[in-house]
Amino acid sequence: MTFLFSKTGQYLRTLLKEFKQSHKIRLLKKRYFVFAICVFLFIVLITISFSGMAIFSLIQMENQFDIESYFPTVPPSIIQDARNLAIQLYGKTSDSELYLQQLLSAYQLTVDKQFLIIFNPGGWGTKTLEDSSNWTSIIDGIQTELVASGYKVVALNYQRTTDNIVGQINEVEEAVTGYILKAKDLAQRVEFLTSHNPELCVILAGESTGTMICDSTMNLLKENTRVYSIQTGSPFWQKNTIRDRTVVVNDNGLIPDTFSRGDLFTAVKSNLKRLLGNNQPEEGGMILNFLSAPGHEYWWDNPNVYNQIGMFLEQYFEIQFDLQEE
Repeated sequence: MTFLFSKTGQYLRTLLKEFKQSHKIRLLKKRYFVFAICVFLFIVLITISFSGMAIFSLIQMENQFDIESYFPTVPPSIIQDARNLAIQLYGKTSDSELYLQQLLSAYQLTVDKQFLIIFNPGGWGTKTLEDSSNWTSIIDGIQTELVASGYKVVALNYQRTTDNIVGQINEVEEAVTGYILKAKDLAQRVEFLTSHNPELCVILAGESTGTMICDSTMNLLKENTRVYSIQTGSPFWQKNTIRDRTVVVNDNGLIPDTFSRGDLFTAVKSNLKRLLGNNQPEEGGMILNFLSAPGHEYWWDNPNVYNQIGMFLEQYFEIQFDLQEE
């Protein structure tokens, strides 16, 4: 990789020198074309060499350790099933070992639980619940209702992107293809956990662009009746294909969501006001942490959030809910 960076830098210096000395436009155009091809191939090389594996556990372990010693309460047959799945997906690589660690960590966390909530962040997919206070309020609200009904609940992050340029390139590639690979990865993790814990139900929770991977994963798991999805603020281009065991909230009940509605005019006006320092804080909502999108913010106590998720919990889990008045 160092060799590639070195060669690219050398090529750029040569190109700049010729630009200063040469008036042969045709030759320069040819060189620019060749350079563009080199950049494209370089990006492709990085992309295909990057596994893009998500982080699925709050537990991270050392690189070298004995699985059986680290997970003494996990039956050997389950450890072997997890190892087989890891090798199937990632071969005998360090990624395979990391995947195995995450899978067994998640199993150990959920073995005595009835509900697992998996948070799929918006934006680039790097955020955790700790970085998303509004969705923390939603998951806290859901957990409170489930626990009050006698269920044991645990929540995990699904950070689908590493926080660097390579991860972002991979995220764009996945988003364009409908998260085919990431959805398969998540679906197999969920399938593993539900197959080894017959009492476990899984709720795929997604915000904004995170709703896209939720929908793709639900498609893959549509025969698994213990998997559900709660989504907020899906992008305007996203057409949810799975409605069974799914609730999609695209309006918080206070301010129309410009991002979900595709209201470009309002979004542009809000960003201009923000640049001039005249935006209204109560409008709320951001995209990628720097673009204003009024209404693209969902909290547990928002009327539509509370009521729609409440009706969802009533319908599927028979939880009594006091709905808010509109």
